[in-house]
Amino acid sequence: MAERDERRRQRFGFSLKVSNLPERADDYLLYELFKCQFDDVVTARVITDRQTGQSLGYGFVTFAKEESLSPAVDFYNDRDCEGSVLEVAIAH
Repeated sequence: MAERDERRRQRFGFSLKVSNLPERADDYLLYELFKCQFDDVVTARVITDRQTGQSLGYGFVTFAKEESLSPAVDFYNDRDCEGSVLEVAIAH
């Protein structure tokens, strides 16, 4: 079990997938959204279309500590962000 957890951490870090982002969402907005509640946010990345550069409506937030994942899901899942209801889950 510990070995599997370590492989997962190496591949994904301690990350959340955030879906249903507002159209104008970018890395900075996603980072600031999570950083205001959790001080161990390391990175945030909104996934974009390679050709158009437009957001695909989801992204990932990586934390320094695994202990932050569940509280962040609890806090942000189903929360409104600029008219969009966020869907937040631990990244697998």
